[in-house]
Amino acid sequence: MDLRVSRRLTCALLAGAISAMALPGLAQETAWVKSKLDPVLELPTGLKKKVYFVESFLADVAHRVMVAGAQNAVDEMGWDMEVLNPENNLERQVKMIEDALAKGDMDALILSAVDSEGVASTVKKVSDRGIPVAIVDRWPSDGEITFGVGGDWYQHGTDATEEMIRRLTAKNG
Repeated sequence: MDLRVSRRLTCALLAGAISAMALPGLAQETAWVKSKLDPVLELPTGLKKKVYFVESFLADVAHRVMVAGAQNAVDEMGWDMEVLNPENNLERQVKMIEDALAKGDMDALILSAVDSEGVASTVKKVSDRGIPVAIVDRWPSDGEITFGVGGDWYQHGTDATEEMIRRLTAKNG
């Protein structure tokens, strides 16, 4: 196995998943990374890889930033990435993942789930085939997840509100 290629795929997957947390205003100390990597993915080498990024809702700027980061990393490797947008519809997301899996060209999946429970059995189908799965925020209850990144959104809301109160108080007394 070529460790350099596998490390690059790990980086490509992480790049998209972590990009949203680099947005201004997100508290880095409340972000999380859960990983089963040590630190490489076992993938065949010498082949062009196909990464599917199945988003939940691309109308959100943070999600578009994640996709852009992932696309950049995948492009640098000369691989392909297909972005699927179910527009926050769980049934559509499940069908998109299952259709992509049926094509037989999926080397990796990045998933921002519409509903963590609703995608669990589909994620299990992907991971049961030995395909690495990266999760953004919503961790499914089933399936082998390679790694995931996310944030403590409650804390982000608290931090943003406290900062706004501080600024408004400083400005208006």
